[in-house]
Amino acid sequence: MVPKGDVMEWLLLSVLSTLSFSAYTILQKLTFQRYLGNVFAYAFLGAVLHLSIAVVILLLDPVRIPWTSGPFLTILTAGLIHGCFTLMMFTVVQREPEVTRVMPVIDTYPIFVAVMAVLFLGEAFTVPTFLAVGLVVGGALVASWHRGLPGERIKQARTLLIMIGVSFCIGVYTILSKYALSGLDIWQAYALSSIASAPVFALAVHHFRAWPDVRRALAQPKVVAIAASGHFMLFLAFIVGLLAFTMGPVTLSSAVMASRPLVVLGYVAVINVAFPNLMTERLMGSGFLRKGLAAAMVTAGVGAMAFV
Repeated sequence: MVPKGDVMEWLLLSVLSTLSFSAYTILQKLTFQRYLGNVFAYAFLGAVLHLSIAVVILLLDPVRIPWTSGPFLTILTAGLIHGCFTLMMFTVVQREPEVTRVMPVIDTYPIFVAVMAVLFLGEAFTVPTFLAVGLVVGGALVASWHRGLPGERIKQARTLLIMIGVSFCIGVYTILSKYALSGLDIWQAYALSSIASAPVFALAVHHFRAWPDVRRALAQPKVVAIAASGHFMLFLAFIVGLLAFTMGPVTLSSAVMASRPLVVLGYVAVINVAFPNLMTERLMGSGFLRKGLAAAMVTAGVGAMAFV
């Protein structure tokens, strides 16, 4: 059975969001490795870009619902959560040498989305849906399996806990965004979320005394250009992802987007071949085979999305 047009639309949008966010992840890792090691300075540069876009959007498309309405307050809450889990994710990506191990754990968030969508949005959770989501999440877990994260045992547990916390926060953010879109259009939701998250990044820069790194980064056009390119990919992933949420079930849309480990793995493999000295991560041996198995599982799960 071939998927109908409306199914194909949200499915393709979800895939596009996945490709864009994965590219953002790679650019982010490269920036941390080669140009700007301070995650708070990097986050602040992105916040300035997103805040600038948000102001333009709201000038062209002002919000007309009351500020005390549910969707308005919900998207502001989602923005605050987005700022917090973004900083957490940046910290883990910077510390962990292999980005292909970090993203799979973070991308287990469809588990949380599926449960919350049933509880709060009234979406159906059928057996095929469960199998499709489970296959994607299973592939993510296989990709992340290794003997241990770098560092002492306490540090390992703490890092893993942070990644799971990020996954949960992404799930909460996804559900809140889905609800907020009942009263806001996609552009307004993006703008308000960006405005709400900006103070989180500014406070982090101030608290961790990262202003000198921000100034040094702004003085280097190359660093600004690379950071801006990465955050533009995040902007594209955000908008397209919200559009997918409005057109299809949030459970399945988020499950497709959780196939990012497959895409990140592909990006790293291509970079290893085309630009062998660009990234410190290498794909080889049993690790590559394990990640290949995970990619196959994720691919099968994504393919099943269209037939659920």
